[in-house]
Amino acid sequence: MEQDKTLVLEVFSHSDRLKMSIFEKEILTTTLRHYTESFVTPPEINKLSSEIIGILNKANRKGLLGLESVEELKKTGQLLYDELLTKQVKNKLSKSAFSNLILSIDEQLVSIPWELLYNGEDFLCLKFSLGRSIRTAQVEFEPRYRGAAASILKMLILSNPLGDLEFAHKEGVTIRNQLDKKRDVIHVDLKSFDIDSTYVRKNLRDYDLVHFAGHCEYNLADPNDSGWVLKDRKLTASDILSMAQSMPLPNIVFSNACQSADVTKGLIESEEKIYGLANAFLLSGVRHYIGTFWKIPDDTSLSFAEEFYLHIISGQSVGEAIRRARLGLIKRYGLGSIIWASYLLYGDPTLTLFRQRIKPPAPKINLANWTRSHQRQILISLGSVLVAAAIVVTINFLINLHPATFLLFKKTDSLFLKGRNEKVIEICSDIIERNKNFINAYKRLAETYDRLANREMALKYYFDYAMLSEKKNDYSGLASAYLNIAWNYHMEGDYPKAFEFYEKGIALCRSKQDKLNEAYGLSRLAVWYMEKENYEKAMELLIKSSEINKEGANNPEHRYNLACDYFNLGLLFLAKEDYKAAREFYNRSAAIFSKMKNKSDISDYYCNIGEIYKLEKEYVKALEYYFKSLKIDTELERRWDMAVNYNIIGELYLEIGELAKAEDFFNKALLMRQQIKDAPGLAETYRNLGLLCKKRQQLDKAKEYLTLSLRFYRTIDTPDYKKVEEDLKELSFHAHP
Repeated sequence: MEQDKTLVLEVFSHSDRLKMSIFEKEILTTTLRHYTESFVTPPEINKLSSEIIGILNKANRKGLLGLESVEELKKTGQLLYDELLTKQVKNKLSKSAFSNLILSIDEQLVSIPWELLYNGEDFLCLKFSLGRSIRTAQVEFEPRYRGAAASILKMLILSNPLGDLEFAHKEGVTIRNQLDKKRDVIHVDLKSFDIDSTYVRKNLRDYDLVHFAGHCEYNLADPNDSGWVLKDRKLTASDILSMAQSMPLPNIVFSNACQSADVTKGLIESEEKIYGLANAFLLSGVRHYIGTFWKIPDDTSLSFAEEFYLHIISGQSVGEAIRRARLGLIKRYGLGSIIWASYLLYGDPTLTLFRQRIKPPAPKINLANWTRSHQRQILISLGSVLVAAAIVVTINFLINLHPATFLLFKKTDSLFLKGRNEKVIEICSDIIERNKNFINAYKRLAETYDRLANREMALKYYFDYAMLSEKKNDYSGLASAYLNIAWNYHMEGDYPKAFEFYEKGIALCRSKQDKLNEAYGLSRLAVWYMEKENYEKAMELLIKSSEINKEGANNPEHRYNLACDYFNLGLLFLAKEDYKAAREFYNRSAAIFSKMKNKSDISDYYCNIGEIYKLEKEYVKALEYYFKSLKIDTELERRWDMAVNYNIIGELYLEIGELAKAEDFFNKALLMRQQIKDAPGLAETYRNLGLLCKKRQQLDKAKEYLTLSLRFYRTIDTPDYKKVEEDLKELSFHAHP
């Protein structure tokens, strides 16, 4: 497809001129290629490049820039873009629908921050999956390239060699666990703590990929003395060049290194600094080198690596994985967190390590405002839908299953409906101990941990369920796993990951004509768009879902999903403040749910009807329905829903001025949300406590709660932090009239 093609931008340096050509990679061997010239003033280019580094150095130790500095970065990047590139090249770059860009430059041009050229709309490294290719006159020796990998790739992770970086160790473990999902095609060895140069020099050449997480020192005066800091000494660029003389080095090196240079200097050096170490690897036959030239906070480097390998596993190219990891950091920390700008790729960005079975479109997400309380009302409970889906057991499942194990598993149906969660976990764990291929036990464990709001364990078992489904060619199960993985990321506030898995699940359903799961996925994705306040798109998806479910109305599961569609339409009309239509659709859904006698569905219905009464100022009625909902959630131990109920009851009491009761319920919500590590929920409850303290004129305490709320909101993918910033400004005004 057009967007999958690759552009090559060649730039040759000659005195005060740059000669450049831009063309499709496929026509590289054409006999005649046109070039244009840009007349530049080297001191001016150096000045602008230094200004960009200077702007980035204004960031604090957490890598955060103020809004003014972000605007300054854009303006300087745009000026450099105008100075360097010819009109023809700029025109081609701006109009291109290609997703990949190879920047082929002379070695003298490596210090220019090409990735941060700004075209007026986007930075080059965010618009394209970008990799550098360097032309050099250096001839150490003829580089020896590693041949094609065996059927199983070999990867070495070197993390925390000195034992002083907690997050570097965690990074190694996280990456190993991520890639464990691909253990049929990649073998991963993790070495952590007490890593010396002898171990690295002895073993490095055995691997196709190497990931390093630790300290790195760069020596601009003597680039060959740059290197990774190990237990006994540095592994220097000279060591690397020496090692390559006997056997090829890995094809890919990811140096996710925290620099240990003098902290009194600027946080960021030029690209020229990182190039000293990169150069040694490239001259030694490494085809792809990923590095950073910033003293990155440990937790942020972990976030980037986690995002990068997630996209690699999903089948993205190396360049696209880096681009999406940049976007992931921006979504999580904001554009002002300039960590995303620190990473460079030397090598062809189109390399793909794992074949992508289903390629979802790259999401372009516009953030919108949506309260966490409404998320409770977004969709009928996950547990309810999953129980309905679990009613049907496939013929193959029955044939291959041991009867005694099947009877044991069937006991969990009623236990789950009664909220006996610990017993369900005990039985399913026991079943898996006996039979690791009993696929439905993984699904039931995921459902149960989801109900308990233990996202980590829920995701673990959904991924296990996905792998087993894929192994058994059970595409319906695989699609279901994708969609429920998406929902868990959704509840964590990780909207990009949620979108990606929604799209993967829906694409798989359509390719396999799985109408039931397709409708389910469309309904969930509609919720995603509702939270972005894109109500037209949400309505479009709900109409598609309801049409599918109406066509299959003879199937009980389709009828159940139709009730979910009605429920979500009620939410949509509630958001539009059409209470009459909202109540009508909620009642339609309740008519179906009541026949199924599933308590969790009725709980959600009570909660949403209560919300309508609250908006209509009928507070007594609202509380009646809220407490009905809370009672059921408590019986079933639906911990996430219990926390939401506590919070919205507190909001009602706050609204009517019963502050002591409001505080009591907010504290209950806070305790529950701390236990289940619900970051978006914590942000909301801290804000509510801040507003409560403000009403009591406890301004210092209010500021403390609102500051906590702002901190949490800035870690998730919603714009709610703007409301809290306004709260803090208003609070400051009251404190200092």
